[in-house]
Amino acid sequence: MAKANHKARSAAVEEPIAFEVPLQGSAQLPSGSNKPFIPWMQVTDALLGHLGFMPGERVHFSVDYVKRHIFIRQAFD
Repeated sequence: MAKANHKARSAAVEEPIAFEVPLQGSAQLPSGSNKPFIPWMQVTDALLGHLGFMPGERVHFSVDYVKRHIFIRQAFD
């Protein structure tokens, strides 16, 4: 039987990750094109740094294509 005075715990609130990178023109597009290019390496470096990964540290990426999840963990030899 459930406890009458049980108080459910509030969900842990995690701060959202937010940062800004400038959009650049792509060198691969024709010169008249006006499409922006997202600098993915800068975005990835900022996210990994925020998660606590250090430069030179080995990182293991795995992808679940069905659920569309990316898993990032420290790589162990």
